[in-house]
Amino acid sequence: MASNRSQPLRLGLSPVQALTRFPGLAPSELPTAPAPPPTAERWAVPLGAFRLLIDPALSCELSQGDRIWPIPNTPAWIRGVINRRGDLVPVFDLRALFGPRYQWPSQGATLLFIVGTGDDAGAIITDGLPYRLRLDDGQPSQPPADLPEPLARRLHATYQCQDTPWLACDLPGLLHDLGRRADATSGGENA
Repeated sequence: MASNRSQPLRLGLSPVQALTRFPGLAPSELPTAPAPPPTAERWAVPLGAFRLLIDPALSCELSQGDRIWPIPNTPAWIRGVINRRGDLVPVFDLRALFGPRYQWPSQGATLLFIVGTGDDAGAIITDGLPYRLRLDDGQPSQPPADLPEPLARRLHATYQCQDTPWLACDLPGLLHDLGRRADATSGGENA
C-alpha cells in the first residue's frame, strides 16, 4: 500500500481565510475590547475624615519624634518648624485650619508627612501611616460640599470609597498656599 504523504495535512482555515471569512468587515472594522481605565498608584495619607492622595513621584518622607519649634505670632494651624538635615521645614496642622466640623481621631504621637526637599519642603501632621494605594482614575466622584477652600483649590479629583472621601490633591501647592496665607496673616512682606 502506497500512502500519499506529499499533500500537507489541513487543520482548519488559513490565517487569511479566518480573518476574512465574514463578508463586509475590514480588519479596521473588527470589534476591539475597550481599553481598561487608567490607574495610578498614589500615597494615601490619612487626615481625619479625609484621605489625601499624593503623587508618589514627589519626594516624601515620614517622621515621628521631631521636636516642633513654635513660631511666635503665627496662626494656630502653623505648629512651627522642624530641623530636617539643616533645613527649616514648616509644619502645618490641617486639623486646626479646617476646624472641628470634620471628624478627627484623637491625637496620638505626632506623625509628620513631609513633602519636598530643602527650601521647598513642608510637612503636615497626619493621623496614621501613609500607604500606597491604586485607584481607578476613570471613576471620580463629586468632592464633599463642605470641603475647606484651601484644599478645594488644589484638588485634582475626588473618589468615594467606604464612605470616605479620597482627595487627589497637589499637596506641595497646598503647603505653598498656606505659607503665603500665613505670611499675609502675620503681616509679612511677601503677601
